[in-house]
Amino acid sequence: MRAVTQQGMSKTTGQTVRDLAYLRQRFADAVMTERGELVGARDYGMRLDDLLDRNIDNDFAMRAFARVAEGIQHEPNGLADLKMQSFSLDVSADHAATVVIAGRWQRQDVTLRSPLMVAVSSAHIVYYDGTVYYDGAVYYGSRA
Repeated sequence: MRAVTQQGMSKTTGQTVRDLAYLRQRFADAVMTERGELVGARDYGMRLDDLLDRNIDNDFAMRAFARVAEGIQHEPNGLADLKMQSFSLDVSADHAATVVIAGRWQRQDVTLRSPLMVAVSSAHIVYYDGTVYYDGAVYYGSRA
């Protein structure tokens, strides 16, 4: 059985992205979008808003794991073809958390990463050369 090619438009270049690059973009979009935030698709996104301004500890990690696992299986997010096998959080020196999951997608092992944050507005997220820069964004976790 041959894997189905998936494609969409790159948020950074506007060109067509396919397969794993498209999966990475879909995952990051779902993680960084609060459910109810998109006017035309209120059921899209993940329920991570209750983690805002919490200390990054074991409770935080467990809640983030539960929300991400639920969000992957949530049909409107378009990630049901991804089977999560492991979850971790990378926390930087400035206490910004990044979700890292490993899993299976179309018979291959994949690792996906996304900043764990809520943007004030999508207009405040600037993409340049594949790097995401946040202007006026609210991060999850304690800065203390």
